[in-house]
Amino acid sequence: MEPTKEKDKPLRNVILDILEKERSLTAKQIYYTIKKDSSRHLTYQAVFKCLKEMQRKQMLISDKKSYKINIDWLFGMREGIEKKINSCFLNEMQVDTDFESPPELKVRVLQFLRDIGPKAETYLAGGDGTIVIVSGGGNSFGTALFYYLNQKGFKVNHIILDRFSKSSSLLKNSIYGRKLIVVDSGTHTGTTYKAVMDILNSVREKYKIKDIKYATYYDTAGIADWSCPNAYIGSEMLM
Repeated sequence: MEPTKEKDKPLRNVILDILEKERSLTAKQIYYTIKKDSSRHLTYQAVFKCLKEMQRKQMLISDKKSYKINIDWLFGMREGIEKKINSCFLNEMQVDTDFESPPELKVRVLQFLRDIGPKAETYLAGGDGTIVIVSGGGNSFGTALFYYLNQKGFKVNHIILDRFSKSSSLLKNSIYGRKLIVVDSGTHTGTTYKAVMDILNSVREKYKIKDIKYATYYDTAGIADWSCPNAYIGSEMLM
């Protein structure tokens, strides 16, 4: 599918692109920006009419003679899109229960389940497993994967591992003779990955751990076994 050419974009999308880069502009400034940067043949009246229509639909707000994007409208659009993503995910992955997660992580958790869920199913086929949730960043992703696999009929446990813990004491009954899936929000420097794997490897033989996979939403360090190829790395994910 070819990308939309500038001349084929709806006028309101062109206006939104312009106002995304500027705090606010007058109708004439918007018109001359379109005229300078585009091959479109538009009249000022057509641009002004579109601006008024966008204002009526609360896409834009006007400060005297200037226009700017209505942030509340953007949040409303985001909420609507996230609801559609949620519904499509539940249908596509054939699960009938929503997964609780903080609103700011909802779409990322669903993306994680869509990319990692099938791999976890194949990995655990015919055996028992444990989701090892790295405390902090891994909570939402690991808990969602645990409930996802339960809905799919897998026998899985889950435990929370403190990445800063110096102790290798884990619940023996939760990991003995099982395959483990370590879940964290992501790898950045690899420090957390090393700390977690050191703890697990120290009891690997003792507790007869069959295998370990490290699953993350994003993998900046390039060391996770599974991650989301189209992960969005916002600043809050790196904290």
